[in-house]
Amino acid sequence: MTGSCSILPALIELGEFQYCANEGNIGDLLIDIATRQFFRRHHLPVRHESHQHVVYGGGGRFVPFYGSLEVQVAKLTSARVERCIILPHSFYQVDSFVRVLDERHLVFCREQRSLDYCRSLNERAQFLPADDMALHFCRDYSPPSDPEEGGASHCLKPWAASLVEKIRKAVQESSFPVFRENYWQRGVFLPRRGKESALPAELVLGQDISDLWSGTGDGSQEQVFLIQGLLTVLSGLDILISDRLHICIAGLLAGCRVYFLDNNYGKLSGVYRQSLLEHPRAHLLHYSELSGLFPEIFSLVRK
Repeated sequence: MTGSCSILPALIELGEFQYCANEGNIGDLLIDIATRQFFRRHHLPVRHESHQHVVYGGGGRFVPFYGSLEVQVAKLTSARVERCIILPHSFYQVDSFVRVLDERHLVFCREQRSLDYCRSLNERAQFLPADDMALHFCRDYSPPSDPEEGGASHCLKPWAASLVEKIRKAVQESSFPVFRENYWQRGVFLPRRGKESALPAELVLGQDISDLWSGTGDGSQEQVFLIQGLLTVLSGLDILISDRLHICIAGLLAGCRVYFLDNNYGKLSGVYRQSLLEHPRAHLLHYSELSGLFPEIFSLVRK
């Protein structure tokens, strides 16, 4: 990884701050939990109440595919906000949002393309490169319970275990045997559905597990259990192929050999080149190479 060193000094220098998680899917939840771990490991003074210093969680919200950004604009540019840090994000075709940022804003970009795009539109805010926050996730990290984040000791709500079981079933239905390196291995193909996909229709096989959960991270035990359950399921695989960025990152965290397929605006290739180019188990693959390298995926049933 290349950019983590610049985030920590910025957060330390900021002092007390309010953290606002980015709403989204399972991938955004992985980012959120990794971010909360990062805050705790470095003893950063996070406040749960409203504060004039705001830190907005990383992700891929600042693109034109998911509706208006009016809520985010209001939250991040309010008159009460004295300073704001936006953790590593992707930016694509949201000119008006980028232009509204000002001297109060320090923005981290997780790909060079996003960095160049933002700098071309705005000379008032500061834009810097950084690694996606999910890459800071630590499976073995067990912080003290924080009652304010829903972390007090309690029995897990049933939905968490039920959802992990749905993930397990979906991964099983999307997996295939593959003979590589003189032994049989277990692979899985987990393509995205929806507006960011760049895959041709004949390759949209298997299941998209990212959208099995949606919401906003709150640090609860159920959400931690869900992410740990996802990684446990993926740890039973040898090879993972996806155009979902955080399913790929989860696969790396789980020990898989991972093949990144790009989305329609270069998010996965950008994060790969900025942060994972030297990772021994991370590989960038064009979808045109998929059928030649992994013809086994065509045994999967379209879901």
